[in-house]
Amino acid sequence: MPDELYQAEPLRAREAEGVYPLVSLMHPEMTLEAWRQFVRRSTRVPRSCGGLVAIRDRRGYVHAVFAYRFGETLQSGRALRITDIVMGRLPGGTLPRALIACAERLADELGSPCVTLDVLEDAVGAADRESLREAGFTPSGLVMTRRLDRHPEAAALVH
Repeated sequence: MPDELYQAEPLRAREAEGVYPLVSLMHPEMTLEAWRQFVRRSTRVPRSCGGLVAIRDRRGYVHAVFAYRFGETLQSGRALRITDIVMGRLPGGTLPRALIACAERLADELGSPCVTLDVLEDAVGAADRESLREAGFTPSGLVMTRRLDRHPEAAALVH
């Protein structure tokens, strides 16, 4: 990780409440209980299939969290897909670079030749876009989402 300022570790279900303040900044509609449920579901899969990662500073404070999972794509074969990125806004590009380094290391560890970042358009500032471009990421598609309000769990969706 850049300058070893940040450490990335799997997020465990028992840590959900401590990360909630960061998540609620980006997703104010998310309740603590909905976040806990998301964390429980996301951490029940084998690490080789998916999970949640927290990026902490040396004091143990979480500055970013993201979900990941693996899948197959026609274009790139096995791909690591990073989703639900929640990241604090700090000056400079150290935190985005730490997230990228973590994603690359995770892809290497689990044998994925490709990393895809699925980010909300308004969550990526100009400096973040530049950091991503410098790291070799390019826009490669469009993800469209539609909530089906007739499902009870629609209100608890992350985005």
